[in-house]
Amino acid sequence: MNLKISFIFSLSKRVKIDGEITGVMIVDIFVDTLFDMFSQVNLPGNSYAFLVDKDYGILNHTYEAFDYYDFPTPMKDVGVENYDLLQEALINGSESISFTDYDGINRTFYIERLEESGWFVVSAVEDAIISNIAKQLRDNIIRIALWVMLLALMLDGAFRLYSYDKTAERINAVNDLA
Repeated sequence: MNLKISFIFSLSKRVKIDGEITGVMIVDIFVDTLFDMFSQVNLPGNSYAFLVDKDYGILNHTYEAFDYYDFPTPMKDVGVENYDLLQEALINGSESISFTDYDGINRTFYIERLEESGWFVVSAVEDAIISNIAKQLRDNIIRIALWVMLLALMLDGAFRLYSYDKTAERINAVNDLA
C-alpha cells in the first residue's frame, strides 16, 4: 500500500452576527498545492516570489537550500547574507528592502503581509528590471514632451500664418481704398 502524506494548513474565521459568534468558517489548503501555485508565478528576468510564515520561516523559495522539509527554514538560520535584514524588514512592517541576494543579483524585495494568517508574500524583483522600466518610462515621457513641443510649434506657426494672411488682406484692402 502506497501512503502519501501531505501537509495542510487550516485558515479559520469567526462568523459574527450582531457581535455574537455564530460559527466558524474554515478552509484546509494543501501546502503542496500552495507551493505549486507560487512556482507558477511568472515574474520578469531573475525575479521570483516566495512565502514566509508568521514565525519568519521560509515556506518556499527558488533556492534549494531553503526547501521546506518538515518545518519552514527560519530566515535567521538560512546561512545566507542579508536574509537577516529581510527578517528585520518583515518585523518592522517595511514595504520593501533592497540587497544583494543569495545568487549575487541585486534585488528589491517587496513585502505584502497577509493579515488573515500573519504570513507574508515576498516578491524579489531584479533591480535591473526596475531600472529598465524606469528608463523606458523616462524615454516615453521625453517622447511625449517632444511631440507636445512639436505640436505647439506647429500650432504657433499656423496661428502666425493665419495672422499674417489677415494682416496682408487688411493692408491690401487699405491700398485698394487709397
